[in-house]
Amino acid sequence: MMNQPKPLNNRLDFLKDERPQQPPPRKVYPYTTSNYGKQEVKRELQPRKRELLPTNDRFKYLKTETKPPPVKKGFVAMPSRKLWDEGYRPGWMIRSEGEPPDNYDVGLKMFKHYVQTGEVIFNKSKFKGDKAKQLGTSFMNTMNKKKGK
Repeated sequence: MMNQPKPLNNRLDFLKDERPQQPPPRKVYPYTTSNYGKQEVKRELQPRKRELLPTNDRFKYLKTETKPPPVKKGFVAMPSRKLWDEGYRPGWMIRSEGEPPDNYDVGLKMFKHYVQTGEVIFNKSKFKGDKAKQLGTSFMNTMNKKKGK
């Protein structure tokens, strides 16, 4: 009686089966992805589902046309950044009231505005000077006026 092993109290013992189970048979698909060793079977594609538009669109009054159609419908020339740096400017930008900008990004903004509206608008040039020097001189001028009184 002492030679018998003590049975283990394992809760999952009931899942163990003495006979090995064979794996289930592989599923046979109606089409093949390669011709290796098999005959070619044509794939049957399902028709695409159409996206349904809502019949009662509650947000239709909130939706607005974000961009009006452009006024200039034909080709409008605009050089690339490399050509811009070499000095090329488009003909529609050369006007008597102002010179084309030196910065390509400003010129590109003018181009987009010109295509949408048909008007060439030159940005007004801002003060080109030392702002710190200007602030310092105005501060000193106000201090000197206070001392003089």
